Amino acid sequence: LGVPTHLEAPPKPRSKSLEPDQYVQKYARLYKLNPSHMKLSRLHENERTGTKIAKFTQHVHGAEVFQHSLNVVLKGNSNQLQGITGFVSPHIETDAHAQAVERHPEDARHALATTIAAAVQDTLGSEYSKLITPTLVLHSHHAEGYEYFTISDELAEKLPIEIQQPIRGKAVYFNRVNGLTASYNVELFGNSKGP
Repeated sequence: LGVPTHLEAPPKPRSKSLEPDQYVQKYARLYKLNPSHMKLSRLHENERTGTKIAKFTQHVHGAEVFQHSLNVVLKGNSNQLQGITGFVSPHIETDAHAQAVERHPEDARHALATTIAAAVQDTLGSEYSKLITPTLVLHSHHAEGYEYFTISDELAEKLPIEIQQPIRGKAVYFNRVNGLTASYNVELFGNSKGP
């Protein structure tokens, strides 16, 4: 793709220190990306080493490009750049479906409920395919970019596994050879019932 995965800052900085997002803007051209597609998702300060790590995830039309991020590593309070690590997709293209997901959150929630039902079916096998329907996957709330769901008590009693709730998911893009594909990322965990 012609973009770095590790960039080390020069040992003696030649310019004044910047805020993390300003470093993303400064090096955006090197990474062939639009800095407006990068969102700060986490800022971690390590008191032992005196470093800060700002993680920026790549987004398009409000949806994350799955596992595409940059970590901006800074020296303590001085905010001097130590380096940038990570992977992003340069010059990303979008499609109409992903734009529709961003504009119509109710459609996205229904699609996520359908995806969760399919994930449970895939886990348990075809004998449960008629039992598990999207109408039994209930939207709970929205927080920190995720939609949270629970399953109905009626469905929970009939399953051979105990699903840890809530289940969470979000609209994402997956980077494929022919461009970005709009999809959903679902996190679902469960344990076998009984001893």
